[in-house]
Amino acid sequence: MYAISCRSTSPGCAALSATGWNWLTVLEARPAGEIELGRSFEYVHELVRLVAAPPLRERLAELLMPALYRTGRPTDALVAYEGVRQRLAEAVGADSGPALRSLHTRTLRQDPEPLGPLTAVPAG
Repeated sequence: MYAISCRSTSPGCAALSATGWNWLTVLEARPAGEIELGRSFEYVHELVRLVAAPPLRERLAELLMPALYRTGRPTDALVAYEGVRQRLAEAVGADSGPALRSLHTRTLRQDPEPLGPLTAVPAG
């Protein structure tokens, strides 16, 4: 399960239903496939926008970080992680999940391939 922060005053959150959550999952799947095909550059701006918008979903940050890293922007990947980490802490009092923490660690280590296949890691 991924952390979700959704304030009732947010227009996007008010409209979300079970169908809305399914839509978000599909929205996340498209850039994941494209990034795996090597098209990171084309999706960086879209992912930045999606990560900044409610509801807060770690999966989008899990896509954004390697996209930034693979386009030569490791510092921006670390900044993105920190932004999501802070939003999670403020919104729900939670730490980031294991997949996001692993990406952060691999980015700090300057791993030549910070992420293998862009698949979700279930929360332990």
